[in-house]
Amino acid sequence: MRRILLPRVAFHLLTLLALVLVGRVASANAAANFYRQADSAGALVLDGQGEGLRVQHELLDLTCREDYAHFGACTFATTYDLVNDTDDAISARGAFYGVDAGDTAKVTLDGQPLPELRDQEARIAIDATYKQNLERALMEDGPRHSEGRKVATFELTLPPRGHGALVFAGILHAVAKDWEANGYQASGLQTRHIYFVKENGKTTAHYRYLVYPIRAWRGDPEIEVRIHLGSSLDFYGGVHSSESPLAPSPGQRAVPWSTDDAGVQHAKFKASEVSVLDFTVELPSPRLIPGGPTVGIGGRLDRPELRLRAGMEASILSPSFIEGLHFETDASKQWTLVPSVDAATPDIFIIIPSAAVGAGVPIRVESGQPVRVGGRAQITLHFPLIGVIFPIDYYPSNNVWDLSIMGRISL
Repeated sequence: MRRILLPRVAFHLLTLLALVLVGRVASANAAANFYRQADSAGALVLDGQGEGLRVQHELLDLTCREDYAHFGACTFATTYDLVNDTDDAISARGAFYGVDAGDTAKVTLDGQPLPELRDQEARIAIDATYKQNLERALMEDGPRHSEGRKVATFELTLPPRGHGALVFAGILHAVAKDWEANGYQASGLQTRHIYFVKENGKTTAHYRYLVYPIRAWRGDPEIEVRIHLGSSLDFYGGVHSSESPLAPSPGQRAVPWSTDDAGVQHAKFKASEVSVLDFTVELPSPRLIPGGPTVGIGGRLDRPELRLRAGMEASILSPSFIEGLHFETDASKQWTLVPSVDAATPDIFIIIPSAAVGAGVPIRVESGQPVRVGGRAQITLHFPLIGVIFPIDYYPSNNVWDLSIMGRISL
């Protein structure tokens, strides 16, 4: 009975492992790797009590850095120059949508924090105004409406004929994020270390800032935008990708972007000219792509001798070239340190393995012998997690060849 059950159990376990790996490869390398990350952000809506206020000027200042761990979020500060043109003090209530109202979001007037809006009826009225403006600005292409959105509310009072700088600062999240992929295939490095190497290529973040709600205020202010970028980031105004889940907002003029000597992106336009501000930031592939650990076991081909292997791998500049540092031993009297580099083809849907040809420099220490330095040629075939390596070593100091084969597991 046990003899019958064991093959069945092994078959089902292998089938389950294959399904997990197929799902892992497919999810990591599907051709269109876009996903929604946040809603459109930056909308400012005032209720009817603020009709006497006018915005003279708006400055949107953003900073986007080369942070691979948190790419897709830019810090920002929006400054509204407010004017009360009446002879009476004006109180107003408003909200910023699509942003976190927690510790990252701050609303101030002339440097002083503003209280949150507590009136539930006022919040409902502002939500209705926001929804109406959003539909006008984005038509059918708009993101979700205000229900369930992150909101930062405030109340303010401006004295007669007074001026004030209303500042909203926080983190602007990308509305969509994607990464470059190559269909149902994984690079050589990702094939070997599928649980550590998540993305093969450049990452793109799409940002959308709603301009339209400012038209509920009096005047037609000039809006100035400044975007500070990390030195390795690429910037594109508008919706930059034919496969993007976003579509350009209809019926608005193109935003005129320019770049200064410091690499800062600039744009100026009237509030009546632009409904939605779209821009895209691309983060190129990292120069160093960490891989993961490997272990192996095998033996020599020309005579009975055990081979054990352990090491680490990574890629510099391209995931198709894999640099490794491995320690090999016969668990008795030989210890070999091998720095190496492989040129690897991708794995195709786990059926066709990644094939690699490489070279290395084995440095061998053996009991009772001087240290020997040789040359290595190696061939590797690798599926996700498991593979096999055929190293061929030659030591010119004593004219010795060493041929072996080892199975390997990479995490």
